[in-house]
Amino acid sequence: MQDRLYLNDGKGNFQLSPRAFRNNGMNTSVAVAYDYDSDGDQDLFVGSRSMPNQYGLPPMNYLYKNNGKAEFVNISTNRENEALGNAGMITDAKWVNLIGDEKKELLLVGEWNAPKIFSFEGDKAILQKSNLSELEGWWYTCEAADLDKDGDQDLILGNVGHNFYLKADAENPLKLWINDFDDNRAFDKVMTRTIDGKDKPVFLKKDLAEQIVSIKKQNIMHVDYAEKSIQDILPKDKLDKSLKRQANYLQSCIALNEGNGTFKIQTLPDEIQLSCVNDVTVFDVNQDGNLDLITGGNKYGFLPQFSKLDACRGNYLQGDGKGNFELVPPQNSGLNLDGEVRQISVIQTNGKNQLLVLLNDEKPLLYEIE
Repeated sequence: MQDRLYLNDGKGNFQLSPRAFRNNGMNTSVAVAYDYDSDGDQDLFVGSRSMPNQYGLPPMNYLYKNNGKAEFVNISTNRENEALGNAGMITDAKWVNLIGDEKKELLLVGEWNAPKIFSFEGDKAILQKSNLSELEGWWYTCEAADLDKDGDQDLILGNVGHNFYLKADAENPLKLWINDFDDNRAFDKVMTRTIDGKDKPVFLKKDLAEQIVSIKKQNIMHVDYAEKSIQDILPKDKLDKSLKRQANYLQSCIALNEGNGTFKIQTLPDEIQLSCVNDVTVFDVNQDGNLDLITGGNKYGFLPQFSKLDACRGNYLQGDGKGNFELVPPQNSGLNLDGEVRQISVIQTNGKNQLLVLLNDEKPLLYEIE
């Protein structure tokens, strides 16, 4: 559970720097570097996706200030940075200039969360107002580029898609309720979906009863359980005191920057929504002067009740330079990314552009871009 820094001697040899970080005990998901305080060295944001064995509880995220000796001091626990330290279950982060000043802002996305933008005044992180705060989703990745050629940075945001067992929108959100519902000194997590305006449990009776035993006696017949909302099943005082997380937007999309914290949201084509988007890279594939997108997805680790997301073989979307994207058919794109894509990058070898794809439990794939 320890983050590590390896120092390069300039000859490709790396040595562990034991004094770089203190132990944090979080499940680190992302680390991105930027000199946010303009003192000439690289500082770090390190995001956490979850607390070990406590999914749903807010993990600690870290803003590390470099002391100039490659030793980092955590300042995200300072009172003025509580919003950053408790920004949620972070899956990806980017330093990107979204406001138009000389400095970059920190963009964060995560599960059960809306995209967040932080600017900095000295060591103080300031949460910026944005209409992105309305889009609470299961975000897996973010990328930034000037997609419409208007001079500012737009966003590409990867979500779980709409081909999933669970559906959600602004009027019918998914919710995660976290509390010790059975008083055994362990946190329980109960997920609900909105049906006819009621918060109905997602999990089957036998699954929830294994976690909260009292449910079995209170709902002898399965039909009794099926007709009840979570408010009918669990005590009101426990629900009122629960930590609640919500998701109301599950599509992958682009967000065109219109300035002043306003973004024009455009969902990506339906074919992209057939699976989650775990990573995206932006590159002018066909060399027409317009940026294109290459996305990868799939996620297999869900409960059998939810099935798995496996309908993505990699997607190539051609851009028109105005923020619009058209999917290139798989038989023409040449992509066949069979597996859980974790990362996609464009690299150069011998003067040629190549696409490097990393997959879970699989060998890396390398495509030449022609």
